[in-house]
Amino acid sequence: MNNAVIQGTIATQPELNTTNTQKQLATFTLSFPALKDGDATETIAAITWGELATTVMKYREGQSVIAEGRIAIKKVDRDNGVKATVVEFILGRVHFIGNAEAPAFTPVASVPKAPSVDPTPVTPVGAIASKAAPEIPADYEPNYDDIPF
Repeated sequence: MNNAVIQGTIATQPELNTTNTQKQLATFTLSFPALKDGDATETIAAITWGELATTVMKYREGQSVIAEGRIAIKKVDRDNGVKATVVEFILGRVHFIGNAEAPAFTPVASVPKAPSVDPTPVTPVGAIASKAAPEIPADYEPNYDDIPF
């Protein structure tokens, strides 16, 4: 199974392109923290297609995201004749943290307070509420020989 989920930031402004078959694709670089402390931040080329490509264009460099997709590894010939390995993150979903107009991180002071909750307990309504649980006699002894396992 080839599934990957990365939480990171859009490191380069997304670019929208159209293929010869009129399909839209957006490309950008996604950066994310290294696995080990002290290592450099990691980056990977990210590609989105179709409607998701159009959506990605609303966001900017520095926006925090959670990206879901698959890793594609391919060999390409460079102009100088050298073969190179290219690793791409083909995205199927992008969950934006915040919105396009907001900074990547919202300061705690600006987060609105949660609405107050009415502490009055809710009374169940309907058939379930009207049925009382059966009374179990105090001298009840379960028959463990009847258990089918």
